[in-house]
Amino acid sequence: MNNRTACIGVIMGLALGWTGHARAQELPVSAAAAGQASQRISLDLKGVDILDVLKLLSQKSGINFIAGRNVTGKVTIFANDVNVWEAFELIIGANDLAYERQGDLVTVMMARDYELLFGQKFQERTKSLTRTLQYAKVTQAATVLNQLKSSVGRVVADEGSNTLVVSDVPSRLAEMEALLKDLDRPTLTRIYNLNYA
Repeated sequence: MNNRTACIGVIMGLALGWTGHARAQELPVSAAAAGQASQRISLDLKGVDILDVLKLLSQKSGINFIAGRNVTGKVTIFANDVNVWEAFELIIGANDLAYERQGDLVTVMMARDYELLFGQKFQERTKSLTRTLQYAKVTQAATVLNQLKSSVGRVVADEGSNTLVVSDVPSRLAEMEALLKDLDRPTLTRIYNLNYA
């Protein structure tokens, strides 16, 4: 299939496939881009250059995509009634790509470039957990969690509200959350009557 046929397919897909339902999802920061990125679309693309697909998604959503120098390849996607951000995530996952989002800019790169740049695999991006402790002291819990966190993990303790904010890769975050549940338990107190004291 040549580029002209691919362009005609994209134009026909645009003319026939776009629908206008809105649904909240993980969206870019700006309100204008957020509204457009939640627009429902259908894509029927076969062998279209990734740069053309990013341009298409940018025009439809208002999201600013920047393609890294190594981003190449052809995209084949058949998606029905998804929002623009969901379509973008599908394309990223299926084509060994990664992205870094800063405000309204989304930099798209190859997954290996992401790993070289950030020291972790794209699939292991950090996630966050916020937990207000009921029984344990937040400073003591933070000390324990700092020993368990990965090299990209962070533990922030707020003594005023007795709250912890933990960021790490999902696998390590799950371990830390389980440990927090064990640490944040009431202290067992027993009273003994002493008859001969």
